[in-house]
Amino acid sequence: MGGKFKLIENFCENIMFNSDIITTEVAQTMELEFDPTDHNIFYLSTSEGLFRCNRRNSSVPTRLNTDGLGSPSAMSMSDNQYLLVGFTCGSIA
Repeated sequence: MGGKFKLIENFCENIMFNSDIITTEVAQTMELEFDPTDHNIFYLSTSEGLFRCNRRNSSVPTRLNTDGLGSPSAMSMSDNQYLLVGFTCGSIA
């Protein structure tokens, strides 16, 4: 108790101007989930789709196949590396 700590930014990624992710308005909802075993991997959902980014391999996110589903509306990552995604069509994958 009474200790001090300092947060230091060690990575910065500007995803707002990546034309593969943001093709409509800038104010759209985005959600991030990080892989609990490897913090270089994160998942990003927008109204345009679901993306996976591995910062170790590339700074460009990879679009995941969500054909037949609506837009991602909620995400949750488990401790066992399972990503649960809810879609606007009512599906969960």
